[in-house]
Amino acid sequence: MSNPNQRAALKKAQKKMVSGTEAALRQALDRLVNKEAIRTDGRLTYANLYKEADISRATLERYPKFKTELDKAKSFSGKNKQSPDSVFDKNKELMEANKNLHKELVAINKKYTLLQKKSKQEVYLLNTSIESLKKQLKREAKNNKTGLRVVK
Repeated sequence: MSNPNQRAALKKAQKKMVSGTEAALRQALDRLVNKEAIRTDGRLTYANLYKEADISRATLERYPKFKTELDKAKSFSGKNKQSPDSVFDKNKELMEANKNLHKELVAINKKYTLLQKKSKQEVYLLNTSIESLKKQLKREAKNNKTGLRVVK
């Protein structure tokens, strides 16, 4: 195989195979961790990982980073640590609490806006009353009915 075009084509095909294998391993690991296994019983084992990815055990050995990730996922099932199930449940619970808090915030903002509008209206009415009282006081001072002197 001395043709440079053939070598380039072979390298390209090998890269596609590698990226395809990595994608299959990534998907298989995600399915195992999320308890959504298709081809296995769902336990976090190397055998289930390569079976779930539909590759050979020897191929899995060429990708140690996935074995490491599987080991990390296994460590969550220890006695003092939360399992992935409880982490996902806790996340779901927190998301629901966040949604409820957001609803409360929206309701409080509506109340605040209404109170702000009412207070502006009351301030306007008070200012209008003050102005009319000032005008009335000026008229009465001109007519000198009150006996008060108006200081300007």
